Amino acid sequence: MTTWDELKNTHDNVGGSAKFEGYGVIGSDGAIGKILELNISDYKDGVSNHTFSKNDSGSGAFLFFGMSAKGTIGSLDIPATFR
Repeated sequence: MTTWDELKNTHDNVGGSAKFEGYGVIGSDGAIGKILELNISDYKDGVSNHTFSKNDSGSGAFLFFGMSAKGTIGSLDIPATFR
């Protein structure tokens, strides 16, 4: 994931985070609930851009899942685009 200032100004707290949540059957009664949550993030100070590549893994029988990501520059959060 890469976060950058197009004007190339330096900032503290430049980076990003991503979250994955997976939902499935949790119990013998067929109830649906969260069976996995993964969070990754990385930040640097005094830079105009920051790229990081981290991974995490997990498994489960997912009925549905959600993913979200955001970039951060200073105190500004920016919704990310998946490519």
